[in-house]
Amino acid sequence: MQHFLQHLLFGQAEFPESEEYLEFRYKFLCVLMVSSMAFALFFLALVGLDWVVVDRLYAIELGVFAAITLVLWRVLLRKKQWFRALSWIFEILVLLLITLGTINVPNDELRIVWFYVNISAVYVLAGQRIGFGITVLTGTLFLVGNAYLTAPYSAHAVMTAEIFLAYLSLFFHAHASRSLSYFTRMREYNQRLHQQATHDPLTNVLNARAYYQICEKLLEYARLTGISQSVLFIDLDHFKSINDRYNHQTGDEVLQSVAHCLRRNLRKTDVLGRIGGEEFSVFLSGTGQEGALAVAETLRKAVENLQPTLTEPHILRLTTSIGVATTQGDWNESMTTIQRRADAAMYEAKKKGRNRVDVVQKSGR
Repeated sequence: MQHFLQHLLFGQAEFPESEEYLEFRYKFLCVLMVSSMAFALFFLALVGLDWVVVDRLYAIELGVFAAITLVLWRVLLRKKQWFRALSWIFEILVLLLITLGTINVPNDELRIVWFYVNISAVYVLAGQRIGFGITVLTGTLFLVGNAYLTAPYSAHAVMTAEIFLAYLSLFFHAHASRSLSYFTRMREYNQRLHQQATHDPLTNVLNARAYYQICEKLLEYARLTGISQSVLFIDLDHFKSINDRYNHQTGDEVLQSVAHCLRRNLRKTDVLGRIGGEEFSVFLSGTGQEGALAVAETLRKAVENLQPTLTEPHILRLTTSIGVATTQGDWNESMTTIQRRADAAMYEAKKKGRNRVDVVQKSGR
């Protein structure tokens, strides 16, 4: 039941963790729209039963407000990216209705309260600066326009209303600032957790688990489209001797420099991961064997010409052995199988003298 009501009220809109505050404001606007419609319809029902007497024109205005709000809400459920524009339209509509109520319902001494109720919505939906601006505008219009009302408020009532309006503005300004700060901290915290869970802490590229998860999803898409996919298995030659001859700090700095070099020579659509000590893997989406061999050769030369940034002034010559495996999406191979073929090709490259690129076909060499 709860899931049904949430789906009815908020639709199927989904938000990433980085947009948690936007999700809160989106749901707030949905609740505000639905509750405003419910109130307007309830008030019209009371008017229809003669339990409440209001000007006929204002009753019509309430009906129009409810109808327009219904349209805005339905549009919001389908177009969440229009949130800012729709929130502005709704706020203008609400302010217009409240203003008309202040003019057309002179026998309601508490009609001014609706301006105060709306202040909280303005701060949440539009932010602190606009909320403060609307508050000042509301106070000014009430101060100037009171004299033109059919039943104007007394000077004491106006003074009380202005002080209360200023108090509410300060309260919601502080609340909005605190809420925004909270959501910002939570977003940054979640981003750090995600970074730690998916990235290798030394090289800042994807770790093995995250790398394979992404590659499996890309392969699933490839099976539907039939496009070629390629995997590169990259292993640094004689890396153990670097750790043995120098120290592990130098080895770590070499890995960092190599990871940066690989990332710099890849496309944004390519997926790079560290899958072992000195082993990296690259997933080339939409790339056949010829293109994969060209990318692999580019990476091999880039590493060969790389002079890593080291704390201690060592001059190192780095080389890599790279294995290439290519598959068609309709071959229905798993990522494990493709990676195994790329691994076998890499070992062939090492057998042939290292610092080279080799390839293994699905059907054999």
